[in-house]
Amino acid sequence: MRCGQTLSFAAVSNEPSMPTPSASRGRDEKNSVWVIEQNRTTLGVIQSLLEDGGLHVVAFSTAESCLRLARNREAVCAVLIGHPLPDKSSVELLRNLRLMIPGLPCFILTADSRAEPAVQAMKAGAEDYFINPFDPSVVLGAIKSAIARRRPFLPVKVSSTFINGRWKSPAMRAAIKAATQASRTSSPVVITGPHNSGKRAFAKCIHDQSQFSDRSMHVLDLLSIPAAQIEAELFGTPSIQPARNVAGVRGLLCRHPATTLYLENIDLLGPHAQQSLVNWLQDQQQCPSPDACRLIVSSASDLPALIATDQFRRDLWYLLTVYHVDVPGLSSRIEDISLLCEDAITRICVRLRLRRPTMTQQALEMLIDHSWPGNLSELQSVMEHAVTHTRDGLVGPDDLPQLEPRTVGTQHSSRMIPLGLSSIDEITKASLEAALESCGGNRRRTAQRLKVSLRTVYNMIRRYGLSSTPNPEFTNAPKASKPSGQSKKAAASPPKKPPKR
Repeated sequence: MRCGQTLSFAAVSNEPSMPTPSASRGRDEKNSVWVIEQNRTTLGVIQSLLEDGGLHVVAFSTAESCLRLARNREAVCAVLIGHPLPDKSSVELLRNLRLMIPGLPCFILTADSRAEPAVQAMKAGAEDYFINPFDPSVVLGAIKSAIARRRPFLPVKVSSTFINGRWKSPAMRAAIKAATQASRTSSPVVITGPHNSGKRAFAKCIHDQSQFSDRSMHVLDLLSIPAAQIEAELFGTPSIQPARNVAGVRGLLCRHPATTLYLENIDLLGPHAQQSLVNWLQDQQQCPSPDACRLIVSSASDLPALIATDQFRRDLWYLLTVYHVDVPGLSSRIEDISLLCEDAITRICVRLRLRRPTMTQQALEMLIDHSWPGNLSELQSVMEHAVTHTRDGLVGPDDLPQLEPRTVGTQHSSRMIPLGLSSIDEITKASLEAALESCGGNRRRTAQRLKVSLRTVYNMIRRYGLSSTPNPEFTNAPKASKPSGQSKKAAASPPKKPPKR
């Protein structure tokens, strides 16, 4: 096979036998590529392509046979996974391989042109994906490039971690920890947070890690149905004509046993429906049933404030909040803005079949300084405008739409500088603390806010002992020159304390 041709597997008439690792003897086994594909014709074409390119191919028809070799720590430089597979999800196999062999370049080959499978593959860590029929030169070039970039294979003992452990903001980490704990039981869960902050994604994550993960999660948004019908939807209606054995309609709480029922906007429950839900939860506590559905509810409203005004029952709050997950809005997790932008760009480029652009530092700083009142939906809209607007492959400030007016120099910290401070040092320290808090710990933006140099901010932080270990996400401290001669002794000695004033 030669590069530069576009293959159509429908045109291949002779179906080769299943390739085996011994079929590619004489190749460089250090450049071993694993190919998992259930279609014999497709597998034969791919093997010929890669071997003609000087690669050693190990072929598999099932995911389990591939995992068996991976558990033995066999050397591999890249993996090409066909979709679908007969015994396991392609995305699940990709995750398992990357857990066993961190940094392993994985590629997905699929005939499904929909965006969703590609998005799932990219989020699971796929290096790239190819749609069948594919361009041989593109496939061979991508795999060879990934092999050249990859570090040598080193066996690594993998520990189980939460799938979204990459988030950096403390608020998001706390929410993930609470969700992980909630997934280990079947107790009720309350998820709170602003609109479009990702509450449904947290509910899905709890369900996928729970004992009900083999069944689908049922979702009901109480905002989408009339208030008068909410109670009937949840608890059903009684028999209309008992004498004629006309059965009533069963509610959602009884209609979906042994699975998860997720109720959005729980604050819309009326007084009578709240009482019915209290009765149902108390019955589940007194006579627990293994077939009872697991209840997860969410609200964007301040439920404790509604309790204080008697709009939401206090006993219902206590019954529901066995586990409480508080999902932060984007303004409370600015450390994750860059990761969220990368995810959004991936989804948009896959859906629109666009080349992936690069975001400039100036554009990223503008996004970090934005207040994000619309949270994730606003971020998605802003990034789609930026990706489709850029023409040079770089997303800069001019490619971003008009954002809300909260930018650098106009934000206000929630920390107030207390009155009655007795010295200039105390006032300076309080001002620095307020600026750091309003900038989310970003030293560079704090320097811009205070109109001082970045080095001055770092010196002030050390002087007042505000941070012994700077935040790695926002640390951009200038590197000090290497001391030489007598300056080394000065650098090794501890700094002198400032004189008392």
